[in-house]
Amino acid sequence: MPRTSTSTKAAKEAASKYPPFDMDAVAPQHRDQVAGMIPPKRIEENYLHRNIAGVYDFDVFEIARRTRHNVLMPGPTGAGKTTAARAYAAARGCPFVAVEMQGGFDFASVVGSTRADAETGLPQFKKGELTLAVEYPSVILLDEVNFAPPRFTAAFHGTLDARQSLYVHEIGERIAKHPDTVIFSAYNSGYTGTVRLNEAFENRFAFVIPWGYSDEVEDALIGAYSPRLLKMVRGIRGEKGVRTDIGTNVMEEFLTITAEGGITLASFLFINRFPETERLIIGRVVEANLAAIEEELEASLNGEGLAEAELVTS
Repeated sequence: MPRTSTSTKAAKEAASKYPPFDMDAVAPQHRDQVAGMIPPKRIEENYLHRNIAGVYDFDVFEIARRTRHNVLMPGPTGAGKTTAARAYAAARGCPFVAVEMQGGFDFASVVGSTRADAETGLPQFKKGELTLAVEYPSVILLDEVNFAPPRFTAAFHGTLDARQSLYVHEIGERIAKHPDTVIFSAYNSGYTGTVRLNEAFENRFAFVIPWGYSDEVEDALIGAYSPRLLKMVRGIRGEKGVRTDIGTNVMEEFLTITAEGGITLASFLFINRFPETERLIIGRVVEANLAAIEEELEASLNGEGLAEAELVTS
């Protein structure tokens, strides 16, 4: 899939601004774990950049890093919030950790836990990915934060505010946050099961960047293959009676499935992503557009390896 960006030059210039990640500064017992947290370079290479109030997106993130501020990204599902944070980490060559705050969130699973040492049998605290990301220059994403009750988000207050440290209850210590660690937080507003974002938590983010569906990104990712598919989805997004969001990633998945299994399968799976109350409307819209989409994709895909593409995530 084409991943050209109008900000390619800016991306190269920005890369020289990133502080290099020094693996030698990582404690020997943590090096393998930390190295495994660094995203592959291809994530950044495949990423399509955005213009944020006239500023290149990674430059905005760099300003947040230099000023030690946090970045809050509200927006619909599948708009690329996770991808943006992960691609920024890939560009910096630093560790990335996403903390999923929904469901049965277990703080110990990301902070660390005490286990018996294999050799001595004595209890030993093993640091989790979040603790390591706080301690060494990293990118941290607190995801789906409006699914978490206030007592969970409150656990991160010290990391987000002037204390710049994470309290680890297991060992009764505060881990100082590295000055080059940037904390992102993302959420989808208005979804079932969410709660109003805690004001004390929200107040700790100086950079609030609404992260909606980008016309420029979707034109490059989807419109290059099927303008009709893109037009159809944009029409559905404004359709009365359809409340389900259709992420950019959903359209990318439509392309990859078509390339691998055919358009009949792709359209069937697309329709069934919607609740039963919306499928009749969606089915009619898809049926009206399918022949034109198929014609465009036959001409543009023609054996392209779309299944290997890096999809936009939530």
